[in-house]
Amino acid sequence: MIAILPTLAIQGGAEIVAGTDHAPSAAGGPTGWYLAGSILACFGGMIFVGRLLLRPLFRFIARMGVRETFTALVLLLVVGSTLLMEWLGLSAALGAFIAGVVLADSDYRHQLQRDIEPFKALLLGLFFISVGMTIDFATLIENPLGIVGLLVGLILIKFAVLLVIAKVSGMETISASLLAILLSQGGEFAFVLSQFALTAHAMTSATATTLNAVVALSMATTPLLLLLFDKIVARKINTASAKTGPGPVDEGHNVLVLGYGRVGQMAARLLGTQNIKATLIDYDADHIELTAKYGSRVFYGDAGDMDLLRTAGAEHMDIIIVAIDNTDRITQIVRDVKQQYPQAKVLARARNRNHLYDLFDAEVDYAERSTVRGGLALGRKALVYLGMNVAHAEKMAREFLTHDYKMIQESLEMRDDLNALIAHTHTASELINQALQSDEEHWGNES
Repeated sequence: MIAILPTLAIQGGAEIVAGTDHAPSAAGGPTGWYLAGSILACFGGMIFVGRLLLRPLFRFIARMGVRETFTALVLLLVVGSTLLMEWLGLSAALGAFIAGVVLADSDYRHQLQRDIEPFKALLLGLFFISVGMTIDFATLIENPLGIVGLLVGLILIKFAVLLVIAKVSGMETISASLLAILLSQGGEFAFVLSQFALTAHAMTSATATTLNAVVALSMATTPLLLLLFDKIVARKINTASAKTGPGPVDEGHNVLVLGYGRVGQMAARLLGTQNIKATLIDYDADHIELTAKYGSRVFYGDAGDMDLLRTAGAEHMDIIIVAIDNTDRITQIVRDVKQQYPQAKVLARARNRNHLYDLFDAEVDYAERSTVRGGLALGRKALVYLGMNVAHAEKMAREFLTHDYKMIQESLEMRDDLNALIAHTHTASELINQALQSDEEHWGNES
């Protein structure tokens, strides 16, 4: 697209320049078809040189172990690329972009990412601030219907094209729709294109201003379209699958798993060993598509949406497992489920001890910290390596978990009194140690 833009200015360039105050292209730089060829040659040459020369050069510098030299070479490449683009009459941002493409193809891109990580968030925020500054609100006020029409046209055309591509690629309807919505907005590279079109006299200032406003506004529509998708489109798809598929009670779907990540998968797989097919709700379209292929009854959407839970048959569930990865959301979901679906036993994933207190306060039926089993497994194996019998080590781990869980329940009312909580923790720890030592002596006598 960048190479084609200068050729568009060959016929109408004089007229465009005559009506504006644009400066001509960079002095001494190529023009017309020669400029288009030079752009293609520069792009191809930079990528070729990046593959042929930069890889061994980066390898040599990496072996030297001087990190500053590595960073300096990267900056030299970016500045050199920027100066080359300016000589061609292109924007400096385009030169940095091409340098980024070359560096992204390097074997040392991960090191580069770590080096720029402290600046990334700041510069990304600065970029979007600059995007907002490109919007000419006077243009919006003068021609609101025209800009809205262009905005709707851009989104609809991109959505349709992406949806066709996704369906041809074999994606499910819900995944294809989500993909099309996520990519329906104009990209930030459009600002680079419009700036270059102005420099090449292929576009008037008024046209560039209008297009920049349309692209910027299209970026703002993405969260609104996602909200619309979640509340209307995904719900209709889920409702249709619920009506056409087997009912949750008839097929024994008496377990609902909210969140099909690592924790939710393990719980559902264990239930599956007993021929209990859980109904699943997850926000990850890839999880939905994959689990649906295995015959699971799945719904896409927010696990905290009580209407979606009702569509999934929550009022018929005996067990609802909350296994999403968000502490505050888990607690709120437990409260809502206990209020609206009191017949179900609610089992939830806890992140830590304080979260466990919150879940008990929300009247959860059972909660477990997602890392406690892994920590106990490591401690149990350490005891075995230190000479303890395997069966004894497993019994000790189970007893420790039982006593620790009981201690947390007993200390629930003390959670806001730090001194009382500390005193109770010390006392409970001594009691746990005494109980485990008594069990160990009993085990030794039996042996």
